[in-house]
Amino acid sequence: MHFLLLGHDTFAEPLRRLGHQVTTCSVDPGADLPVDDPDPDWSLIQRLIRGRGCQAVLVTDDVGYRQMPCGLWRSELPVAFYGVDSPLNRFWQRPYARLFDLAWLDQPAEAEDLAAVHPRAQWLPVAVDPARYQGPPADQVKDGVCFVGVVDPRVRPKRSAVLERVARVTPLTVAGGRRGRWVTAEQAATMYRAHQVVLNENLFTGFTTRPLEVMAAGGCLLSEAAPGAMDRCFQHLEHLAYFDGATLEQMLRKLLGDAALRRRLSEQGRAAVLAGHGLEHRAEVIAAALGEMARTPWDRRRRLGGGDALLAEGQALTMAGLRWPAKNGARRLLRGTGRTAAAASDGADPCQGPFLAGLGAAARQDHGRALELLARAARCGGADQRLALGLAAHQAGRPQLARQALAPLAAQYPGLEQAPGEAEFHLAAAALLQDLGRDMRPGFNGAELDPVLWSALEHLRLVAKQQRDDPRAWQRMGEILLARGAAWEAHHCLRAALAAGAGEAAKRRLAQAAQQGFVLP
Repeated sequence: MHFLLLGHDTFAEPLRRLGHQVTTCSVDPGADLPVDDPDPDWSLIQRLIRGRGCQAVLVTDDVGYRQMPCGLWRSELPVAFYGVDSPLNRFWQRPYARLFDLAWLDQPAEAEDLAAVHPRAQWLPVAVDPARYQGPPADQVKDGVCFVGVVDPRVRPKRSAVLERVARVTPLTVAGGRRGRWVTAEQAATMYRAHQVVLNENLFTGFTTRPLEVMAAGGCLLSEAAPGAMDRCFQHLEHLAYFDGATLEQMLRKLLGDAALRRRLSEQGRAAVLAGHGLEHRAEVIAAALGEMARTPWDRRRRLGGGDALLAEGQALTMAGLRWPAKNGARRLLRGTGRTAAAASDGADPCQGPFLAGLGAAARQDHGRALELLARAARCGGADQRLALGLAAHQAGRPQLARQALAPLAAQYPGLEQAPGEAEFHLAAAALLQDLGRDMRPGFNGAELDPVLWSALEHLRLVAKQQRDDPRAWQRMGEILLARGAAWEAHHCLRAALAAGAGEAAKRRLAQAAQQGFVLP
C-alpha cells in the first residue's frame, strides 16, 4: 500500500519495513516532497502527489514543531491523524482530529473523550524503536538510581522534589538537559543497564515513552504510577514497580534490596516492550485500518465537512497560533479567524463561528472586528459569549456596551457588575467559566493574552497577584490545579491560601496536594 505521510515522519521507516510504500511531505529538509508552509492546503498537496498513486493519508503530530495540513476533510482518500501528548494539546487536537476519517490519540482518557464526538477515535499508545536501546549488559552495575531528562525546578518542580527524595535514600545519577547537555538514545540505554534502578517521573498521568525506553534497554524501572494508562499494559512487580507520594521510599528500598526482583523486572519488562510496543506494532494497526478503508467503500460523512469542518479547522489553527506565536502564529491566527468567520454561512453553528472568529480578532488586537463578531455571537449564544463581549467592549473603551453585555449574567454572578480589573469582577468571571467547564487549559498558559481568551485560572491568578492576602483566589486555584493533576503547583497555592486565612477545607486539600506532589516535609 502507498501512504502519504504529512507532518512528522515517525512511521515512515516502520511502514517501509512492513513492506509499504511511503511518500513524505513536510517542511522537514529530508522530505520526499518538501513544502515551505507547515500547514499546506490539500489543493497544493494534491498537485504534488499527482501521478504517485498514494492510497491513504496519515498526519502524525510531534512534540516539536507542529505541522497542521489543512483542507484534508475534502480529500477523496482516507485520512487519519495520530496525536501525541494529548492531555497537553487538547485545545487544538480535539477539533483538528474531527476532520479525519480515523483519529488516534496517545492517551486513553483523551481518546475516550474524543470518541464521544468522533465515531472512529481510538487509543493508540506511544511506542519506541527497540533497536536504538539494545546493547550488551553492563560490566558493572552501579549502586543507586539514575534519571535521564531535564531537571529544572522552575519548569518541573515536582520532578525536582521526587529526585531530592530519592537522593536522601540512595546515590542518584542525573544526565541530560537542554543546550547541548542531552544524551543520545544509545547513551541513555547504557546508563539504564548500568544502574540498579532507573526512575521515571510523569508530566501527566499517562502512557509515555521514557518507561518504554528504560524497559527496552533492560533497565529495572521504578515509575510514578499512572492509573488507567500504563497499568493497562504493564503490571506492578511483574514488568516494573510503581510508586506514588506515599510509597516512593518504600518501593525504592524494596528494589535496592532485592537483586533477584530487579533482574526479573528487567527481563520481563524488556520482553513485554519487544513483544508489543515497538513502532512497527503501531504501524501495523494504522496500516490495517487505513488499508481496509482504501480497499472498501467507507462513509466519508463521519469526518466533519462544510461549515463544521471550517469551524473545527479554524479553531485548531487559532489555538495553535496563540500557543506558539513564534511558529507560524500570525499566519495561523489569520487563517483560523477567516475559517471560523466563514463557517456559519456554510452550515455551522451560527454562534460558535462568530465567537471563535471574535476571539481570534481579539488576539490580534483588532478590537473593532472582535466587537462586531462577538456581538453577533452574543445575540444567539449564552454566558460564554456575553462574558467575552463584555471583556472585549471594556478593552475597546466601550463601558456602556460592556455593562449591557454583562447585565444578564450579574444576577447569578454579582461581581460582574464591577469593571474588569476589580477583584470581584475576576472572581465572578472565574466562577462563571468554571461552571462552563473552562477552569484551565492544560499545556496552554493564557496569562499574557487578551482577557477575552482567559480561562478561570487566569482570572484567579490576576486576583491573587493583586490581593495576596485574599484566600479565595489562592484556594480556588489550588483546587483547580489539584483536580487537573498539578499537585505540586496546587500545594503552592493552597499554602498561600492558608497563610491568608483559609479554613479547614484548604488545610485538607493542602495535605492531599503535599502527598500527590511529592512535597518534602
